[in-house]
This record gives sequence, structure tokens and C-alpha cells, in this order.
Amino acid sequence: MGFDRENSALNFIFTIAFLIVVATAGFFVIDPVDMMNAKKDEKLSTEASTILKAIYAYFDNKGVLPWANITGSKLTSPPLSWTQANQEKVGICANDKCTKGSYLTEDYYVIVPGDPETQRKTYLPDGYLDNFVKEKIGEDLYVGKGSSTQSQTYVCFIPSSKKLRKSTGQLYKLSPGASVSNLGPESCDDSVTWKEDDACWKCVSK
Repeated sequence: MGFDRENSALNFIFTIAFLIVVATAGFFVIDPVDMMNAKKDEKLSTEASTILKAIYAYFDNKGVLPWANITGSKLTSPPLSWTQANQEKVGICANDKCTKGSYLTEDYYVIVPGDPETQRKTYLPDGYLDNFVKEKIGEDLYVGKGSSTQSQTYVCFIPSSKKLRKSTGQLYKLSPGASVSNLGPESCDDSVTWKEDDACWKCVSK
């Protein structure tokens, strides 16, 4: 009986020691910086989707893309070179220098069948612009579209987390200010160095 008790005690001690080793190893494996980068990527992905949804909602309501109004284009779906999301032509006025309004932050009203009152809607959530400016979200997001009417609109950002950076097959190459191919941005490859301008972009499209 004494041997069994001693053996059980040793097993208990070894089990506790093993769990401590595993927990300690897990603590050091987790990279707190990369966790922050992953949260940043998740936020930018959400913001990109929000802006893209607003752009298409504007098109559905007005029949033109926001930059058609702001640039004076006669086309309903004109091209847009890769442009920071905080630039006026995208449709989000992010500073006091904008001269032609802030189309995506406007609200509008729709008629609901059977409802005597019109229903208020927004392209972007109420109060979105304040947070957009405060957190400088537009500096990290780029919007672009090809010249074809059928070309999709893309909202892209450079990912920071290791997880997204490893998925080069799902990332793209683009150059800010450059025109967008009607086929969309070029796929990225494994040779990217993630240094200076040699980076890949995560893009959100409809």
C-alpha cells in the first residue's frame, strides 16, 4: 500500500511538472507582436468590407460610382487608379480640404411599399467618419477599379500578421497610383521579401 501511495504521488508530481512545461512552452511560442498584427489585419479587413459595401450601395442607389460624381466623369462606372481610401475622389471626405462633399457619409431615403413614411438609410454607419479620421484608417486602405464596366472594385491593404503573409497565393501585387487591370490585381508569389515596396496586398472585392 505504501508503494502504491508513493507511486501515485510521483505520477502526480510528474503530471504537474509536464503541464507546467507545456504551459511555459506555449507562453513563449505565442508572439504578442504578431497577435497585435493579426488584430490589425482583422480590423482592416472589416473596414475594407464596410467601405466596399458602401460603394456598391451608393451605386445601387445613384446609378454611378462615387468617383464618377467627384471627378466629373460622364461614365457611370469609371476606372479608379489605386487611391488611398481617405482621398476625396473615393467618396469619403477625411479632412477640411474636401470641396465636393462626402458622398459615402451622406444618408438617403427609400420608399417602402405599404409604409407611408420613407425609410432613412446610410451608406456607411452613423458616426463612421469620426472614427475613420481619428484612427487614420484610410491611410492603410487603397481602392481601385479597372476601366471596364464589368470590372470589380477592390479595397486592399498590406497585411502585417505572419498568418496572412504566408498565404501569398491569396494575396496580390499593386502599386499605389497605378491603373488597375480589368482582370484585377496580379497574384502575388513566394518571392516577396516584405521589405520597402516589395510587399503583397490583401484585397476585398464583391
